[in-house]
Amino acid sequence: MVEEAQRLLHATASRLDAYQQQADFLAGKHYRPDALDQYFRRIFRPLVPPRPRDDDYSSSEPSPIRNVALAHQVVEDQPGHEFAPGTWWNAFNAVTYTATPGSRR
Repeated sequence: MVEEAQRLLHATASRLDAYQQQADFLAGKHYRPDALDQYFRRIFRPLVPPRPRDDDYSSSEPSPIRNVALAHQVVEDQPGHEFAPGTWWNAFNAVTYTATPGSRR
């Protein structure tokens, strides 16, 4: 039983190390606004049409477009945003935060 617990702890530590490396990589890469918009659109709905320049992401739009708008709103004010502002780590977390039931909507 002790050996099994040690094996599981080692496997968990390995996964956490891999997650930390991925987080560090994303936190070291800054996004461009156009690339961020493309990312959110690809995640929330592959067929969302390109956003017109004067679009303010009206909340009356269909849900997939609204999720894109919400992700844009939370990317730099979600919990933990101050640790890696302007990076793909924040973009990744904005998707998670937007898609999590009970998050700020």
